[in-house]
Amino acid sequence: MLTIGVLFRDPNDHNSSDQRRVNFQMEGLVREMQDTEHGGVPVRSQKLFLTSIPAAFMVTRCIFEKDIYPIKNSVFFSGYDLIEWLMERLGIEESEALNVANQLCQYGYFFPISDSKNLVVKDDSSLYRFQSPYYWPWQNRPPDNVEYAIYLAKRTLRNKQRHGLEDYELEALSNLKKNLANKWDFIMLQAEEQVKLSKVLKKADKLISDSQERAYWRVHRPPPGMVSSLEPCPVPTRSWNGCRTRKRTIEDCRREVRIFIF
Repeated sequence: MLTIGVLFRDPNDHNSSDQRRVNFQMEGLVREMQDTEHGGVPVRSQKLFLTSIPAAFMVTRCIFEKDIYPIKNSVFFSGYDLIEWLMERLGIEESEALNVANQLCQYGYFFPISDSKNLVVKDDSSLYRFQSPYYWPWQNRPPDNVEYAIYLAKRTLRNKQRHGLEDYELEALSNLKKNLANKWDFIMLQAEEQVKLSKVLKKADKLISDSQERAYWRVHRPPPGMVSSLEPCPVPTRSWNGCRTRKRTIEDCRREVRIFIF
């Protein structure tokens, strides 16, 4: 089965642990998908709570850093169009394109609109939204428990019908409150400040921002029983041919010295 590691691997590079190169190529592919002016994935607009969201650039306020990110986060695309685009762009079969799409979804580059619980891509008319680059997995360090606690606490301060916590999130919040008791005043202060900042957003922008943030935490704090694609490998990474990466010898060092001299 075609995987991200196989897809982006250099056949002349026997060091399969070079994750940074794979990450860079994954993000490059996603940027191509978003470039609708040069053959990207076809996008469309959809009425959301009687508010027409055009397929155009919008601005989302990332309240953690208070930065402004102009991104195409208002557009939607179907699973069918995504699979077709991957098949044509990568020259692969439908089953392989579906597998690649699901891996990119599980890494957090896009997410389903109507299903906030499962990061799964279907080859049908189901709609998906691109994630903000601010939330891409390799743009920032992995989030810590303080950030997760702020996110959960913030949702308890908002409408319970729309932002209520699930059972596993309630349990996580209870545990975090015990473990981070000495920081809880700070956590609640940050949660209250973020709720205030979100109130200045337009309704459509707020809905988009909420869905992106929830998808982000689905990747980094998945429900029980679901494995995150970002979890480190529990065993040492081996090279492509199934053997351990060969250690450099004295002769290797001498050869490099001769190359630099001449």
